[in-house]
Amino acid sequence: MCYILRALKILPANSNLFLNEQPQKWKTGWICSYFLLALFFLVSDVLAQTPNNTSTEDDEPEQTLQQKSLDPTANLKQLQISNRFIPSTFDQEGYANFLVPQIIYPVPKRPLIPVRQVFGLSFPIVTAPGGPTEFSDMRFFDIFIFGEPHKKTGNWFRWGIGPTFVFPTATADGFGSNKWQIGPIAAAIYSAKWWQIALLVENPISFAGDSNAPDVNRLFWVPIWIYWLPKQWYLGIQGTPKSVNWENDAALTFPLSLRLGKLTKFGRRAVNVFVEPEYTAIHDDNIPVPEWSVRLGINFLFPEGF
Repeated sequence: MCYILRALKILPANSNLFLNEQPQKWKTGWICSYFLLALFFLVSDVLAQTPNNTSTEDDEPEQTLQQKSLDPTANLKQLQISNRFIPSTFDQEGYANFLVPQIIYPVPKRPLIPVRQVFGLSFPIVTAPGGPTEFSDMRFFDIFIFGEPHKKTGNWFRWGIGPTFVFPTATADGFGSNKWQIGPIAAAIYSAKWWQIALLVENPISFAGDSNAPDVNRLFWVPIWIYWLPKQWYLGIQGTPKSVNWENDAALTFPLSLRLGKLTKFGRRAVNVFVEPEYTAIHDDNIPVPEWSVRLGINFLFPEGF
């Protein structure tokens, strides 16, 4: 891809897609990432519009909007905005902040790929403890979804698996890995009338990038438990992923959190809003880790599409 972009004079002649060692290396990461993702979405959209596509909404398990709003495998377009304020970071002074916009985009079954998919794209904006604010690494995943509802009870189990990618788009050193990463991602959920449990697991592994940057190989998992309260309030756990850093003797980072949220309206738009305090009980000494934090989020829901 970068060879084509250089030929079109979109990238400098000395830029390299995977080495990223020029003075403004983040620019190459951003430009190449955007072109790769744009091409990916274009091809997927063309396939989704194929006349022979016979998929219907009847193929999917029946879910309320309430259930879909917290299901990582759901057929629901979302714009998720999460802001994590961090007043205390281990071994560092000053407050920090993580603002993470994320787009969730489901794609229907198609003749060439007869299973539904869920795409996710996020681009974090990070304020370092007592320091500047910069873009961090962009993340993209593609989960292939399987599962059907139980015909008698209405309860259902659904799961998915696919690839996850991390692009070195950080705009300053220390705000990203400076590594191109790829790995597996998997999700599973069991849902009943008043509660649902889910698990999201991924393990991106670096394969190229700045030769001076350390290699990346980390397992992340997010356990999700939701109990629905009256009037579309809910209580649960989700929060920051737990992780194991395979490059640092399997060092464990284990945050604890509790979420209170509600499905409501913002104008005419359905939204999921929540607040979630968090404390990191166990942490990896090799990387900066928040000690205390509070997360505020608003997820805009688009059941009719964007």
